[in-house]
Amino acid sequence: MLGMVYEKMIDRFDIIHSHLEYMTLPYACRSKVPTALTMHGRLDISDYMKVLDWCRDIFYVSISDAQRIPVKDINRVKTIYHGYPPSCFDYNEKPGEYFLYLGRFSEEKKPEQAIMLARACQIPLKIAAKIDPSDRVFFERKIRPLLDHPLIDYVGEVNDQQKRELLKNAKALLNTIDWPEPFGLVMIESLASGTPVIVRKCGSAPEIVTNRMTGFVCENKLDFIEAITSVGIISRKACREEFERRFLSDIMVSNYEKLYYEILEQQSQSGKQSGNISLYRL
Repeated sequence: MLGMVYEKMIDRFDIIHSHLEYMTLPYACRSKVPTALTMHGRLDISDYMKVLDWCRDIFYVSISDAQRIPVKDINRVKTIYHGYPPSCFDYNEKPGEYFLYLGRFSEEKKPEQAIMLARACQIPLKIAAKIDPSDRVFFERKIRPLLDHPLIDYVGEVNDQQKRELLKNAKALLNTIDWPEPFGLVMIESLASGTPVIVRKCGSAPEIVTNRMTGFVCENKLDFIEAITSVGIISRKACREEFERRFLSDIMVSNYEKLYYEILEQQSQSGKQSGNISLYRL
């Protein structure tokens, strides 16, 4: 696809927006057409940092300000948050009594800590999580022995509709991640459902969750315990309103469209590009 666009179709476009990360760079660095490149993963990997530094003319878009931190000296033009249509998740003012862990059984997500917190605080915890082949050993050694407890309900991997139901009926999302999360879609999915987010202070979490308004941003075990016991002070309406104010798909699209025109204006002023906008999105 990259070869087709950059080598066979390049004269048809004024701008290319790629989500294919480092695979885009060898093509984009040689192209006369500007490339906006949205990075979706973590950037604190030494070889990755070198490659990004090599391609300085790309218009890099981050999905959180936290994602930018490892690589500072590149042409980072804007942070644009992800978004969903408002109908993707159902707002619920009256949830059940359970807390929810939703994600993957992987070491950096720290699902075992969510389980131990639930047992320590005597709260019911539903776990909806998939097991990737690379995480199978971790699951068998660290997670499976913890699941046999009356407060823990492992429902397995779920589809979109099941996820909607679990999120809207949860008292809170217990998100015990312990890695520099570039964004974390599950957090805005939870907010869209009116469900507060309890999360560790790392990566993008402090940008997505407003402490003590749409959830709790925790630094240690005691913070998590206090958050679990105090979650009732969070307005579910405020969670939904924050989602609608910051994380709608229309907002994301508008921000990208504005960026395209800013890039084209910059190119036009420098004499590199002109004409009406034509976009190819990878």
